[in-house]
Amino acid sequence: MGDLIDIFFTPWGWVGLGLVLLVLEVLAPGTFMLWLGLAALMTAISTGVFGLGLELQLITFAIYSVVAVLIGRSYFRRKPGREPEVTVNAPAARQIGRDVVVVDALEGGKGRVRMDDTTWSASGADAPVGTRLKVVGIEGATLKVAAK
Repeated sequence: MGDLIDIFFTPWGWVGLGLVLLVLEVLAPGTFMLWLGLAALMTAISTGVFGLGLELQLITFAIYSVVAVLIGRSYFRRKPGREPEVTVNAPAARQIGRDVVVVDALEGGKGRVRMDDTTWSASGADAPVGTRLKVVGIEGATLKVAAK
């Protein structure tokens, strides 16, 4: 067991761990293993430069891991165009912005509209049959519609 510890807790052991974590990130992307892999590589550099012992290597890896994850989270929060897709678990939300035609007049704020080959319950301002409207929201299985 002592030989295994002596082999792993060297700069090359940390480089190996860092590369394994980076490969795992490629195989199962989620931008978490990336930061741990970078922390392992930074630990390798610190171990090589300062000759850190076992305890200091583990503490250094822990510190680099926390810092790397925090920096990564901060970066992806600010990066434009990386907003989460809000329609992943709400397929009906993809209908927002689409055009519909009233098939059962909207009276009292309720009626039915046709989109493609499907009719949907709709809510919105009163509108006669044949009126073209736009979907502006979804509430349950009811489309919220408004004038184009």
